[in-house]
Amino acid sequence: MKFPDPMNDIELLLERFRRGGELLAAVTTGAAGAELDFKGPGFPLSVRETIWLLADSEAVRRADLSRLLAEDEPQLLSIPSSQWAARLGYQKRKLSVGVELFRTLRQHNHELLKDLSGDDWHRSATLDGTPTTLAALLDSAAAQTETMALQVRELRQAYKAAKAAAANNETKVETSAEEKKA
Repeated sequence: MKFPDPMNDIELLLERFRRGGELLAAVTTGAAGAELDFKGPGFPLSVRETIWLLADSEAVRRADLSRLLAEDEPQLLSIPSSQWAARLGYQKRKLSVGVELFRTLRQHNHELLKDLSGDDWHRSATLDGTPTTLAALLDSAAAQTETMALQVRELRQAYKAAKAAAANNETKVETSAEEKKA
């Protein structure tokens, strides 16, 4: 992972971070019904589960950012995403609430970070035993949101393709039955 140079990249990085909520809202617009819970090949999480995992990750990030700014070299832990997705009932939660929770938390986190000084971006912590900085954590958070938003878009496309293929197969079956009658 490239650690951003706070003097050169921080404004761009903050903007990428801030736009995460808008990005999630855009990629989930119009998603409903069975599409929310579809898991295609190569997609371990559904749209709904992905959004809730991001919302919970942002809640944890809120505490991590506070610790990083208030404490000297805090020990941070990443969340066990597969366990959280499996055990926290994401499949039962409303998508719109997850998107709004993420947007609210991301806005709150952005407000915490936007006026920091250059030295603050060099503050360090240990994440899962690996040294990191505030700037690197921000870069990772922005990249995670962008990557998962892309996965949501691809998953929605896979759902639409699977639905179209199923409809096409039903049409072929109906046509074949009609041809046999004739």
